[in-house]
Amino acid sequence: MPSDPTWDQVVACVDLPAKPNGPPPATGAVAEAADSKRAHPRTSLPAWGILRHNKQLFGAYLCDVSRSGLGFYSPVALIPPATVEIWLPNGSRLEVVVKRCIRHAKDRYRCGAVHVGHADS
Repeated sequence: MPSDPTWDQVVACVDLPAKPNGPPPATGAVAEAADSKRAHPRTSLPAWGILRHNKQLFGAYLCDVSRSGLGFYSPVALIPPATVEIWLPNGSRLEVVVKRCIRHAKDRYRCGAVHVGHADS
């Protein structure tokens, strides 16, 4: 988890399993199902980021990104079509609209969102 001063303001952080199942996440292209309806291919992006929702900051774990969307784990349920801000590790801030949010465990929700633009600083 990052040690950036912004992390001191995080209210809650997603609870990831200590030993995830399967091999460690790899970077690069993500395989798509033959019947995938995705407009753009995904690229794996295993990294910590910050989620801003209702003026609060949360620790989120980014999974994948594409030209049109982003997949991530959130410590809080985000009811579609919530608009949230995601702060990427490179300092970019994206405004996204949540399209799906599925609970995987306590304090762990798998979310999918589409980009609506760059967020104002």
